[in-house]
Amino acid sequence: PAAGMINAFVPWFFIPAVFFYHWAKFKPSVIKAFSGLFLLLPILFVLSAYEVAAGMQFYPVPLHTSLTVQGLTGLINLTNVKPDIFSPGFYHISIAGLAIGFILLIRTSRTWTMALFILTFFAAFLTPILNVPPVIWASIPVLICSLLIAEGLEALILSGASDSKWLLTSVAVLLLAALLNILLMGKAGVFPRSLGLYGAGVAAVLLIYFIAQSKLVWHGTRMLVLYPAIFIDIIISARYIAGKIF
Repeated sequence: PAAGMINAFVPWFFIPAVFFYHWAKFKPSVIKAFSGLFLLLPILFVLSAYEVAAGMQFYPVPLHTSLTVQGLTGLINLTNVKPDIFSPGFYHISIAGLAIGFILLIRTSRTWTMALFILTFFAAFLTPILNVPPVIWASIPVLICSLLIAEGLEALILSGASDSKWLLTSVAVLLLAALLNILLMGKAGVFPRSLGLYGAGVAAVLLIYFIAQSKLVWHGTRMLVLYPAIFIDIIISARYIAGKIF
């Protein structure tokens, strides 16, 4: 519970970096610099929280717990991960939104966000820094990915004919994830659950692609196509994960 409490506070320390530009009256370059500095707040909070905990001889997470390459398999199939290892993961269909989100992140040149993502991602594999278990740093890239998924799913709903290549890119990412699922996991536990969910994601995004290619807005129809598929993915995956844990 203590480890979860620290992670729960981390997103709130991003608020200054996110909203600073709304009320700041400085030049854009100055605002960007300050926003970048504010991104250090979550890192300072994590360092401080675990330093205080260590001073009290209290370790919410074992000090040398780190992210492993095996744990990354949760990114393509979170339902097939062993319950005794830490593994970040996302629901199958949301990977399409994550692909679009990363494209938007790169095209909008969010340099500080990309730097923070890369820094904390690799820190999760390293040795402890000032009494902070390496695995804790993974919470920051997971948070960033969650926001990118939300942004990417919204972009899917709002996409137009000129965005066709990005829609097809997200389809390709889903197909690649399904292929990696087969190669890395083997047939056990893959059919029909994960591949079926990836297939539902491909079908939903392709339908949105054809709507966009027809130059039709139909935002409501797109939501009716995409969101139920995501909800089904969440329900099926969550029930399976809960069954493995309990």
